[in-house]
This record gives sequence, structure tokens and C-alpha cells, in this order.
Amino acid sequence: MPNKCCVPGCTDNYKTGKKIQVFSFPKDADALKQWLRAIPRKDFVPTSCTKVCADHFDASCIEKTTSYTDPRTGRVIEVALAVPRLRPGSVPTVFPGCPSYLSVRDQSTRETPDAKRSRQEASQLARAVEESLASYEAEQERDRFSSLEELRARLQGVSVSPMWTVFNPHVAEALSARKGHTDFQHATATAEFIKIILRWWSIVNVETPSKGFHHRNVYEEPMSNHTDDPKASFLSAFITWLDVWELYRHDTGVLTQETLSALRLSAQSLLALVKYCVSELHFKYILLGKVQTDPLESRFGQYRQMAGGQYHISVRQLCGTEGRIRLQYALPRMSNDDLRGIEETDSVRDAGTSFSVHVSDADLDELRAQMPVIGYVGGYCAHAAMKVLKCESCQRQLVVTGNAAETGEDTHSLIAQLDRGGLKFPSALVIAVVMYTEVVVRKLMTESTSTQFLHGPNQKNVVRQLTLDSLPRLEDIDTCENGHTYELLVTLVANCAANIMLNNLCKQRNDLLRIEKDQKAKNRKARIFLGK
Repeated sequence: MPNKCCVPGCTDNYKTGKKIQVFSFPKDADALKQWLRAIPRKDFVPTSCTKVCADHFDASCIEKTTSYTDPRTGRVIEVALAVPRLRPGSVPTVFPGCPSYLSVRDQSTRETPDAKRSRQEASQLARAVEESLASYEAEQERDRFSSLEELRARLQGVSVSPMWTVFNPHVAEALSARKGHTDFQHATATAEFIKIILRWWSIVNVETPSKGFHHRNVYEEPMSNHTDDPKASFLSAFITWLDVWELYRHDTGVLTQETLSALRLSAQSLLALVKYCVSELHFKYILLGKVQTDPLESRFGQYRQMAGGQYHISVRQLCGTEGRIRLQYALPRMSNDDLRGIEETDSVRDAGTSFSVHVSDADLDELRAQMPVIGYVGGYCAHAAMKVLKCESCQRQLVVTGNAAETGEDTHSLIAQLDRGGLKFPSALVIAVVMYTEVVVRKLMTESTSTQFLHGPNQKNVVRQLTLDSLPRLEDIDTCENGHTYELLVTLVANCAANIMLNNLCKQRNDLLRIEKDQKAKNRKARIFLGK
């Protein structure tokens, strides 16, 4: 039998009244006082069996459904509750059998900040998933071809940088990822060949004892006197691999006889050198990157440059240039500590005031296809800021760890592929700063502002200031115990991002100038040939 309502004048759940759901009094002392103050009963003391029916609560106070948000897709699943329940903080405000002034109708219920934040995050995540699927379909449609003529037409519109290198770990990882597809022939074998050459180069190019520790790569550590050193085993296997390759005697797809002999002789000589230094000289380790003539060639190159660009120099010129070089080393130099007292001038500090840049949502949406690269750049920016701050509280605002790093799957995909345990997964704040910096640099390089920007002073300060001015306050971050503010975090990240973006911009413009110069040289040679 359901409990009867304790509100005066209410007949719910009586024999003559209707059957309705009832709710118990809250156990919290403050909430209980609010209920007793709202119910018009003097000196009323409720018991564990005292109930209030649902008619005395506003409809917005009763939850009849519950929802769940999928953290990976942002999809909201809503189901009906078997037994309706009261929202936290609900108070009875409707009393039909009492004077009207005791009832408070149309009580507005405000969404809590946590619920609003969760709803917005779910909506943004669902939108990001839809846009990601749409961009994937568009990319697949753009890259699809059905004939060789169509492939040729598409390749004509692709510009490949002349500085692109084949022997790169990113190329090997990309080929390994495509090993199950038929569009890349011999992808697995090519990736293995690139990895072999890269591993050999890592072993013979070690110039500092801690290089392997910092890069988290055992093949970049110095050659040691351990019998189970993997680098010595690899060099022995590398020599055997070259011998077997030579026995095949193929006409194509092989190294020349001179290159093969030089490579094999270098590996054999390095192994013999390591064995001699360890057994006879009792060295603890050997830096194979020091076995080279680069310092000697650099010195003689400096002699030739200071002698007027002559290849064959005399003894008098050699002695004269050597004296000038030693004099340069003897003169005092200014360090960074000497420049700390120099303040920025007004022209440098106010360099960004002559530009006006507005970053819109459409500008940010254009960068969605580059999110893995932006995430990789953001990881380095967070790492640079953490080196300056050295604060654990600020580290939690700059990077994400564990399961939090898996939520930005597309943003962190490149970092996860290249990570050997030392890369940083940037937070949403760092990603936003890098995206705004990229948009600012793009807008400064438009036809109307590029000339003024490139000829102005201190472009890095201009980009950083414009980024800070256009960036809204994304998160409510308080000052940490070390005194680091939100503005300091954003400034450090924006400073590093501006350096990276401007460095990339210089490389792109230099590539264009180099291509233009090569094209002019080809045209000049063609005119000379046709003139003859």
C-alpha cells in the first residue's frame, strides 16, 4: 500500500484520492530545513515513513529519463527511468489545497555548469566526428583514380619539395602502414631497406655519449666494450648483408661496385677500430661520429674563403688566415646574459599594432585536415614551455596523459606513431594556441600585408602579439602555487609556435626561390642551345 502525502489538504493515495508516486524527506540537514519551511505545517516533525507526493513538485524537478554520452563519438543515449526521481536540490513548491501565496509556480531550473559543459563537449565531439568522416570521404574521393591518364593528370598538380628525402623514419613508417594495400608495390621490402640504412647511419653518426639516452634509441648510444652490444651485432650482420647482395649480381636495383666496396670497408674498419680501442686501449666507449674529416675540411674551407675564394692557397695565405682566425677566438664575445639588461624599444613592442587580424571559425575549420601535424607541433611547444616553467601544476595544463590522450585520436595520431616514450601529448589549450598562430601567419602573408610584414622589425613579436590578441580565454586556469598565470602559459606556447611557423615560412619561400632560380637557369641554357 503506498504511503499517504503529509501535506495539509492533500488526499493523494487515500481511498478517495488518486494513486501517485511519493518521495521521502531528504537526509541532508539543510535540504530538510528547506522542505519543512516550504510545507505549511506548524511544529511538524517528519519520520522515516513521512512522504510528499509528486503533485507538490514542479514538473521540472522530477527526472523521468536518464542519458549517457559516448566519450568516443559524442552520441547521447537517453532512456526512461523505471521509477522517476527528484533532481538534487528540489523543494516542494505547489500546494493546491492551501492559500495561493504558499505556492510558487513556473519555477525556472537552471542548468548546472558541469551539465552544460558536458552537453557542449558532447555536441562538439559529435560534430567533430561527422566532419572527420566527411573530410575522410572527400579525401578518398579526391585521391581516387581509375586510369593511368587520370593518375597522370592528378600528379601534374602535385608539387614535391626538392628537399624531400627518402631515407627518413617517417617514410619507413608510412610504407609499413600501407603494407596491406595493393597501391604500393614492394612497400614492406622498401621500408625494411630504409630502416637498415637509417640504423646504420644512427650507429656511425654518434658524436655525444648521451645522444641515445635523449633520443631513446639504443642504436644512437656509443659503441661499448660489452660482448652483447646490439650495435656491433648489427654491423656484422650489415657486412654479411652486403656480401650476399653482391653475390646476386643483379643489373638493376643494386649499389654500384664502388659504393658497395666503400660501405663494406667502412663497416669492417669501424668494427676493427672498436675492437682495438676496447681490447688494447681499454676504452669504455667509442664515438664513431668523431671518425671523420669534417673538422679538417671545415678549417681548410675557412682558409679558402678568407683567402678570396681561391681553391689552391699559398703558405703565406694559410698563415695569414690562421692568424686572423685565432684573433677572432681571442676577442671577447657577448653572451645571452649580457643582453638581458637591454629593454625592447617602443617600435619593437608596438610592432603588432599596425596589423589587424581576425580569426574566425571558418579559418580554424580549414586546419582540420592538418590536425596530426598541429598536434605534433603543439607537443613540442608544450615541451618548450615546461622546460622554462619546471612546474608540475602547469604541466597538467599543458599536456595530457593516460586515457585523456586517447580522446584526441586524430590530433595525437602522429605523436603516438613516432613516440618512443618521450614525446608530449598537448592539451586542448596548446592545440588552440598553435592553430591561432598558424592562421595569423597565413593572414599576414596575404597580398595586402605580406610586404609590410616581411620588411618590418621583429616578425616573431608581431605574430605572438597578434595571436594573443585574437585568442579568447579558453580555460579558467588559476595562478599556480609558483605564481605562473594563465597569460604566462599562453605567452610561452605562442612564442614557441611563432618560431616554428616563421621557420617553416622561411623554408617554403626559400624553396620557391630555389625552384625559380633553377627554372631561369634551364631557360637560359635552352636559349643558348637554340641560339647555336
